Amino acid sequence: MGRPVGAQVPLSAPGFQGLRAGRLTLLRATLESVKTRNVTLALPDDLLRRVKVIAAQRDTSVSAMLTQALRLVAEEQEGYQEARRAMLRDLRRGYNLGTAGKIAWSRDSLHER
Repeated sequence: MGRPVGAQVPLSAPGFQGLRAGRLTLLRATLESVKTRNVTLALPDDLLRRVKVIAAQRDTSVSAMLTQALRLVAEEQEGYQEARRAMLRDLRRGYNLGTAGKIAWSRDSLHER
């Protein structure tokens, strides 16, 4: 078309006949190729019907919604695992409590009133 992205195009312009009156904003999208695999999923009829309605309201697909939800689960799990590894690494290294490894108090002295 030769027009910049975001340009307003009158719908009377060549190639846009038959569209509703008004203006059209040109958008350009870059598609990233991602290898996907099909998965068979069994869902209760009522759940699938509700999810299809939600997907239509969001102008997306059930597949895209499932991909997003599963990605969040995987990222949450990976975040948990990284936090656990970091915690265990800290525990192995130990913390400086300012005592140089010597206990200079007794249990009774800590509980005196």
